[in-house]
Amino acid sequence: MVVRIKVVTNKPRIKMRHSLKKAGYLVIRGQNVMYYHPDMERDLSREDIGRKLGLRFEPWDNCNNKLCVNF
Repeated sequence: MVVRIKVVTNKPRIKMRHSLKKAGYLVIRGQNVMYYHPDMERDLSREDIGRKLGLRFEPWDNCNNKLCVNF
């Protein structure tokens, strides 16, 4: 049995999410919203590239308590 399933990924977005996670942003699996702490030093150049790739950036204050507990 041959199944022709296409797996579609966006490698630049995946790399950017990983880069942002290493930089201190809260990255939640399956979402395109990156959370940052209001006191952290933000990397605006990475954020600009991330926005072009379809990512959104919000302060940690906006994330649900369930999500913030996991960090």
